[in-house]
Amino acid sequence: MSEAWAAGRPAIVPPIGALADRVGETGAGWVLSDDEWSSEELMLDRIVAVLDWSRADEFNEAVTRARSAVQPTLEAMTAATVAIYRALPQPAGKARAAAQPISAARCLAALHYAPWRPPRAAAALAQPPQQAAAPSGNAARDPLAHVARAALRIRHTRTGRALYRLAPASLLAALKARLPR
Repeated sequence: MSEAWAAGRPAIVPPIGALADRVGETGAGWVLSDDEWSSEELMLDRIVAVLDWSRADEFNEAVTRARSAVQPTLEAMTAATVAIYRALPQPAGKARAAAQPISAARCLAALHYAPWRPPRAAAALAQPPQQAAAPSGNAARDPLAHVARAALRIRHTRTGRALYRLAPASLLAALKARLPR
């Protein structure tokens, strides 16, 4: 809301908390009713009503009040917040010593966090991974066959796809020819 007022724009705010108090004191915007706040449809109806041209005078008055609303500095807001925290009662010696920070793992567990894993390629899910046959004889000493097997292992990775697109067709054909059938 402070940013909106700094830009000279009135704000539409929920009917709870400091935002409603500030708009109510200054008139630099509108406070939604409880019904409007709990219904997206009613909230949108209120916004449309506020922006209706037939109510331009009311809107312009709110713009004037928003432009003249006193904006606290960042330092003043920080000092006020720090003062509130300093005014809170501090735990006594033993209680303070017993207080332990909550671990990140415990916070993540409380939020039911599960790390996102990218889905596997559809082809990889449809068929079990193929084991490359152990190279024998001349294939074991063929460096191009070694490169072909390495390319086969990384073909479904981002790097493998990029290399496939960049490689000349003749190189791809030569690598494919070195793979066991």
